[in-house]
Amino acid sequence: MSLAYLLAGYGAMFARDADGLRGVLAGADALPLGVGAIAGTSLPIDREITRKLLRFERLTENGLDTVGDRDFALDFAYAAARALLHASRVAPTSSISPARSSASPGSRAASPAARR
Repeated sequence: MSLAYLLAGYGAMFARDADGLRGVLAGADALPLGVGAIAGTSLPIDREITRKLLRFERLTENGLDTVGDRDFALDFAYAAARALLHASRVAPTSSISPARSSASPGSRAASPAARR
């Protein structure tokens, strides 16, 4: 296997990891402000204006779902664990020595019987 092929494999893994982490950020880009646990807020806020000022992509849809939602934590935990798992694959590969025997496999010097 060539070094370029090996590095391209790592590049593909880490590119997927980066996409996964970007997906986590996109999933968490919803403004929950003003939904409240049950009945919203009594403050006179305009959630859409607040969303624009705080530069969120969208508003959360339902207050009850918003206050109980933990999907963002699970999404991040999975994406981070997958990235670390992929990173752990680099260590065993980097410890393999690229040095090869100077004797060719068919030579007499490579034969165990020749060393006796």
